[in-house]
Amino acid sequence: MTESALALLGRALKGARESRRVSQRELARRIGYGHSALSPYEQGRRIPPTWIVRQYESELGLGEGTLGTLLNRALRERAGDHRPDVRELPPWPADFAGRRAELARLDDIAAHAADAPHPTVVVLHGLSGVGKTTLALRAAHRTAFGHQWWVELHRVHAGVRTPVPPAPALRRLLGRLGVPEPRIPRDAADLARMYRSELAGQPALLLLDDARDAAQVRPFIPGSGPALVLVTSLNPLDGLDGAIRLPLTPLPAPESAGLLERIAGAGRLTDDPAAAARLVDGCGGFPLTLRVVGARLAAHPDWPLAHFAAQLRDRDERLGPVSAALDRSYRELAPADRTLLRRLALLPGTGTGAGAAAVLLGGVPPREAADALARLAGAGMLTPTARPGRYRPHDLVRQFAEQRLAEEEDERETVTTALHDWLLTTALAAALAVSPARGPYDGGREAALTWLDDEAEALLAVLEGLSAVPAEPSLSELLTEMVWYYDLGCRWDELARCARAIRRLATTDTALAACALNALGYALAFLGRPADAIACHEEALELARTDGNWREEGDALSKLGLCRWETDRFPEAVAYHEQDLRLRERHADPIGTATALSHLGYALRMTGRHDEALATLERALTACATARDDRAMAMTRWRLAMTLADTARWTDAEAQARRALTYFEATRDTWGPGGARLVLGRVHLGRGALDEAVTELDEAIRVFGDTGDRFRQSQTLRLLASVHAASSRPEAATDCRRAAARLLPGRDPSADGGGPLR
Repeated sequence: MTESALALLGRALKGARESRRVSQRELARRIGYGHSALSPYEQGRRIPPTWIVRQYESELGLGEGTLGTLLNRALRERAGDHRPDVRELPPWPADFAGRRAELARLDDIAAHAADAPHPTVVVLHGLSGVGKTTLALRAAHRTAFGHQWWVELHRVHAGVRTPVPPAPALRRLLGRLGVPEPRIPRDAADLARMYRSELAGQPALLLLDDARDAAQVRPFIPGSGPALVLVTSLNPLDGLDGAIRLPLTPLPAPESAGLLERIAGAGRLTDDPAAAARLVDGCGGFPLTLRVVGARLAAHPDWPLAHFAAQLRDRDERLGPVSAALDRSYRELAPADRTLLRRLALLPGTGTGAGAAAVLLGGVPPREAADALARLAGAGMLTPTARPGRYRPHDLVRQFAEQRLAEEEDERETVTTALHDWLLTTALAAALAVSPARGPYDGGREAALTWLDDEAEALLAVLEGLSAVPAEPSLSELLTEMVWYYDLGCRWDELARCARAIRRLATTDTALAACALNALGYALAFLGRPADAIACHEEALELARTDGNWREEGDALSKLGLCRWETDRFPEAVAYHEQDLRLRERHADPIGTATALSHLGYALRMTGRHDEALATLERALTACATARDDRAMAMTRWRLAMTLADTARWTDAEAQARRALTYFEATRDTWGPGGARLVLGRVHLGRGALDEAVTELDEAIRVFGDTGDRFRQSQTLRLLASVHAASSRPEAATDCRRAAARLLPGRDPSADGGGPLR
């Protein structure tokens, strides 16, 4: 008597386990299953779920699908179907590499689909040439479904790709299922109904390659499960309700290198790691390009990698292998989406959102532009960034867009001008909302900060590319307000770039030159270049006094005072801040007066004149309230807290520090929380609350490290060393002192000293 498929499966399960000398209890423990529940499967009394069979294969080191075929035979036997399985899949992709996460997810989906009463549909979508079909084939070969169909939904004739209607493929599938030709209907709807009927209850996998739209796919979806339908497409096929969508992007560098070496030959990339890295980068993560380059490497094993890497520096050479694939994706886009893609090449920076896209599309509503961006992302042309609603093009896609822009765009100059105008005017509006001016902005201050964060790189690129001062907006006003934004995030390199770009344009405008020099000097001081900073401010001071420009004169005096903080020359700093204060009061400048008082009070503290410092800082608080300058208020409270801590007035110092901390944390100030926690650490140390002091100082050290304030980081480490010493932790104290010394070799900032600028 012929042994049943179920009995064969049970015997295979038990034999595989015993041949590996694994007990049933041990195997059950590994897979998280009751050991007694495995017995019916091994005895051939019950069909195991697909995931159990996969666990046997995985835990016992069997090849993928070793037991799956027997499982499928048992399922078919139970259904009373003894017809042979149809297996049409093309060969297993031999040079496949990477995509571990995607494969794992597809394996999991397939395991659930094998036990589901309904069909499971997965759409793998992305750019042409990104490896969708290869991944789908790899995943399909790993499944245990009986029927494994392969359906190509496009055909190529004379170099032209055209979609294939479902009817011919359905007729072929029905024939493979054993339906006689005379019984196969001609009507498309009748074909789909018969297909679903004949396939009902039979475990089946269908790989539908290169679908154009959802309508082309629907007739192939079985009426019931178990069934898995893998679809590859340029777009996510939003019309397929209930489908699981798996977007594919170019391979990351490590996986690209793995695929390249697999094709080129083991060890081929180890001769010149730097050239190999350039090769991988030049291929852009496209499997199609990697295969072409890998084949060239294999064909010329004696040629150096640097030769091939140099070839890929040429844009046309890089685009060559994927140009046709990208062009195909491009031609599938709607006209407006093609327009947006090629115009994205005009956009400086690395990402874009709906605002810029709306300008590129000629001023359409942002919602319409956001939809266009989402469609481009769905087609694989753009990659979503971590910021919701923002996208970036892949390097090769951007280069392709530049080609299309050069060949197809008639309005390049007009669109570029509109884009630059939008960036500059919106930047000014956003900066005004962030600064003490409290200008209006749609969405308020938080939305303005988000816009500036998103477009900061694009704004700098525009400023650095200007050949003349624009009529609008005022670059002096823009730079003055942007300083507040850059200061808030300690973005000193960016402030220096912005100031240099504007200084370059100010060939005849001395007011603009003074403004740019003051901003540049401010950035250079924080970048650890005090001598260069002083030179900038002295030049700005001379220009401002020549022009009678009291605002820039006051700013230069203020910044020259701050530069003296950097070199611990606080008596000189006091003199500069006093000059600044007199100037601001004479011109009734409330914001300038508040800042000047705050700076003067802190400089007085650092000369040991604490009573004068406290009185001046109290005046500064009143002036900040009058000016409605919340950040100056918070900085003044921090300086006041430091001064109060000097005189052991712990309660008052803590109150001021906590009020400052509340503001800093609420306004995304990157440096301020560190300063406030430094004071709180001092307060806790003064009170003997050593554990609380460690908590606050550890956080302050992290903040100062993140913002690049080596002086305050070193200062806080020395204070923390004192806390550890007081806690009888001498080794921790020594480690902190050594770390502080490494940050500032040859300099010993006291635990309550002044330090640069803040």
